[in-house]
Amino acid sequence: MTKTPKGIALIYVRVSSTKQDPRSQIVRCKEYCEQQGYLVEAVFQDRYTGGGDFRERPAMKEMLSYVRKKTNYYKSYTVVFDDLKRFARDTKFHIDLRTTFNAYGLQPKCLNYNFDDTPEGRFMETIHAAQNELERHQNRRQVIQKQRARLIAGYNAFPAPLGYKKVKDSLHGTIDIPNEYATYIKKALERYANGEYNRRIDIVRYLQKKGLFGKQAAKKYLETLTNICRNVFYAGYIAYKPWDVEQTKGHHEAIISLRTYQRIQDRLDGVATTRTPKRTLHPDYPLRGRINCYYCKKPLTGAKSKGNGGIYKKYYCSNPSCDLRDMRQKKSVCTQTLHSQFKALVSSFQPSEELYLLTLSLLTEEWNKETSNQQEYLQKQQKEKEKITQEIDRLITIVTDPSLSESLRTRFQEHIEKLDAQSQGIAQLLSTTIEIDQTFRTTVVECLETLKNPYKLWESASLEDKQQVFYFLFDANLEYEPIQGFRTIEKSVIIRLFEQFEGARSLDVHIDPKISNQLKHYFLSWKQQIKAIS
Repeated sequence: MTKTPKGIALIYVRVSSTKQDPRSQIVRCKEYCEQQGYLVEAVFQDRYTGGGDFRERPAMKEMLSYVRKKTNYYKSYTVVFDDLKRFARDTKFHIDLRTTFNAYGLQPKCLNYNFDDTPEGRFMETIHAAQNELERHQNRRQVIQKQRARLIAGYNAFPAPLGYKKVKDSLHGTIDIPNEYATYIKKALERYANGEYNRRIDIVRYLQKKGLFGKQAAKKYLETLTNICRNVFYAGYIAYKPWDVEQTKGHHEAIISLRTYQRIQDRLDGVATTRTPKRTLHPDYPLRGRINCYYCKKPLTGAKSKGNGGIYKKYYCSNPSCDLRDMRQKKSVCTQTLHSQFKALVSSFQPSEELYLLTLSLLTEEWNKETSNQQEYLQKQQKEKEKITQEIDRLITIVTDPSLSESLRTRFQEHIEKLDAQSQGIAQLLSTTIEIDQTFRTTVVECLETLKNPYKLWESASLEDKQQVFYFLFDANLEYEPIQGFRTIEKSVIIRLFEQFEGARSLDVHIDPKISNQLKHYFLSWKQQIKAIS
């Protein structure tokens, strides 16, 4: 004779780490149901680790939806858990989940805990839930402390970034080394840093071809790419701001230089100029690669063509799908015409002597203000460090008191560690702060003097250096339309500054704060290259 089941059970299992296998929980829960006479109707498995809102667990949501949709044939379900920790590991959500179970008519059963709805039972249940939450937070703190210590020591405490793999090492224990994709990431980052790639979407498409990204639309991987570009790990350093781990030299092999990484950050932050790839140089076509077609936005190329009058040199768009090819109008421009128009455009940037002096005065004022602000900031940081040091000394005196209880001693020691971390952070800041160059005024004067006649600078530059000169005058490639000439013109920050002060008769003008950082980057770049192009 078949036994009548005691009730209908739903089994819920959840792992506490991604490495655990939930099958053992399922076996134990099924054995319990068999012993207690429950008929198992469904099993729900969650791989959502840690505490938090039960509403975020996929399998828990699925189970509640399952119960809600079922016909009311049974008076109630019994939900079986392997351990109370699988129910909830946060006190608040434990209570919320119990309330939700009551609303759904669900009866929780646990292999290692008896639920009791008496006032005393509810009290003890709350205590156990709070204990589980405390244990989870303590485990998390311990893990973070170990990982943070490893980061400070110069090792990656997280999964290997894209382009690296973890290997065991006799000296370092575990260390990340470049894998077969590292070369492609290196090329992509360097090309973006030097302007060969103007858009991040172009980098994504390159890495897709190399097999680093999937086959979804390229824009789906832009966030992943930005994380790669922002990760100083690729430059050989370790940093993690959420845990106050300042940038420190790592033990792993870098695939790009720190300078390349910093240029990438400038580009992402909008303070770097947008560079175009250095194409084949030819004295007859110095603007090749720096002038874009107005219609398709691709760079114009240069070539010779034969005609009735002989051989002609011209610039034209080589894009076969460009709209210009379907238009009944001029489709190319001779080099002489375009060069003449370019000369007129660049010559119009020439500032007057009065404008030159006004700009120099304002930049000097900006420099003095920057110097004062930085010195004031460093003084405040130094005072803060001294204050923290005094507080640490005071706490150490308290901790060494033999009459102090062990619990208080532990709390004081934790506070000392936090203060010491703050002190080290400030010390690193003070030691690594880049001092403003005392020759700033000289650099500005050299730059402005050279730009008094910008076209002369362009003509005197070598063919190799013309690209550098071009991007000191413009922030991006110019756009050209064969009939109307130059269309979109993105002038460099210093040219925009000249225009901002054009017509001003006094010093009662100010530098737009929006371009202040761009000016610093501009003059820094100028100082690095001025010898090559002067």
